[in-house]
Amino acid sequence: MKQSVLITLGILMQLASLTICQRVAPGVNPNHYQQQQYQ
Repeated sequence: MKQSVLITLGILMQLASLTICQRVAPGVNPNHYQQQQYQ
């Protein structure tokens, strides 16, 4: 039980970090954000 909970929490944390990286990326790489916005 505990192992499965830890695995699910790890997956959720990875997904959250991916979404955070995608939101922070435009500030770090504005060209990438402009390409996504205007395409």
